[in-house]
Amino acid sequence: MVKMMRRMAKRMVKKINVSSVLSPEFKESQSISSRSHIAHARQAIEEAAVKGAQLVLLLEIWNSPYSNDSFPVYAEDIDAGGDTSPSTAMLSEGSRCLKITIVGGSMPERWGHNLYNTCVFGTDGKLKAKHQRFTILILIFLGR
Repeated sequence: MVKMMRRMAKRMVKKINVSSVLSPEFKESQSISSRSHIAHARQAIEEAAVKGAQLVLLLEIWNSPYSNDSFPVYAEDIDAGGDTSPSTAMLSEGSRCLKITIVGGSMPERWGHNLYNTCVFGTDGKLKAKHQRFTILILIFLGR
């Protein structure tokens, strides 16, 4: 299964211009606010689009510090949208305005009482898919 998925991904990369944005150093920063993370991602997405990218990939937990203490603080309600999810609002607007597809890496998502490490926005700015991954970091947060 993994081999098949890798082959499919390689074929996709050959067909379209792909750009992965945001450096690991930026992702690891603990002192940058959520708005700064979002603004930096937006700038990187715009730069990739100007260079011709049709598909932009963000890193895991790109919109917050990567620490268990930060996940519940930065978690957003993706389904509610608007002010409850400024990250997805930016991804939606960016994909629509730039006519690109954005894989929003993953980001802390609050859904009910649960937290997930979860997205893909199409060229129309609409959420195309999301995967609510319940990971070990969430188990650590819950104290299990």
